[in-house]
Amino acid sequence: MAHIINIDNHLQSEIFFEIFIVHLLLLLPILLVSLPHFCEDKLKLILNQMVPDVNSSQSAHPQKYPPEQAGRFI
Repeated sequence: MAHIINIDNHLQSEIFFEIFIVHLLLLLPILLVSLPHFCEDKLKLILNQMVPDVNSSQSAHPQKYPPEQAGRFI
């Protein structure tokens, strides 16, 4: 004979809430470690699109002369 366990809605919601909080507390350190790295990568990508890197060959204003020839116009 099967026993029927009757859990009222209030107790069921409390159990769900406790399980949710425990999972949240377990995932919180992972999020705190990985989220700043993710945001940093996205921020660097956005900043590189807005302000091109001066040293890169894909900059908006490439140098006409290589650095070793700079200043040889005297």
